[in-house]
Amino acid sequence: MHSQLVRLSANRYDNDEETIRILKSAAADGITHMIATPLYQYDSLPNSEMTIGNRVNNINTKLNHLQIPVTVFEGMEIVLYEKIAQDIKLNLLPLAGSNKYVFISFQARQVPSFALNVFFEMQLMGYIPIISNVEQNIDLLYNYEKVREFVDKGALIHVGAASILGMNGRRTRNKALKLCRKGLVQLVSSASHESKTRPSLLKPAYEYLEKKLSPRSVDYFIRNAESVVSGTDFHIQNPITFRKT
Repeated sequence: MHSQLVRLSANRYDNDEETIRILKSAAADGITHMIATPLYQYDSLPNSEMTIGNRVNNINTKLNHLQIPVTVFEGMEIVLYEKIAQDIKLNLLPLAGSNKYVFISFQARQVPSFALNVFFEMQLMGYIPIISNVEQNIDLLYNYEKVREFVDKGALIHVGAASILGMNGRRTRNKALKLCRKGLVQLVSSASHESKTRPSLLKPAYEYLEKKLSPRSVDYFIRNAESVVSGTDFHIQNPITFRKT
């Protein structure tokens, strides 16, 4: 199976044994790469570049020793704030050491008024924002035109595997699928936190998307996940124009 993107927590207090179980289960599903994306919130959460880097190095050493064919990369899920563009070079982590893709979430699942301006500043510095879990955002749930505006201005859109599988409700699943059908989604990933209660959902999500959309659509998401890991350009589809519903 191709390299795929699964997001792994990497907080200081995570249990190494549980993390290894998650990674072993992912390897059994054919997943070869994971990106650690602990949440970073300005002036609130303690995750730092050094903390995450040390934890990822330790996990990769154990994976090598246990001969588990998965590689973990550094990253963060950063809650958007106005100074993010200036801070990325100082102490924030783009995904997978790419120095290119930055994983962004919005506080309270709403879109800050300054979002487009901050994204523009990031792009001027060479960074490309990936907006996390758009299908769960209150401001974007029905506002497809706003989602398209982000895409047209260079941001990339992510939806979660759990939403695709209906684990966040039927309405969220339907919206996620509609975003995918209309070419507004560039990346699907699974967030793995616990091997039993939150295992990797990427494989069943891809299987579901293959049935609902097409094998070509799944290949599109897989290639984009590989681009995040390698730091290369995304393959961007042209969004389809559609009526507001």
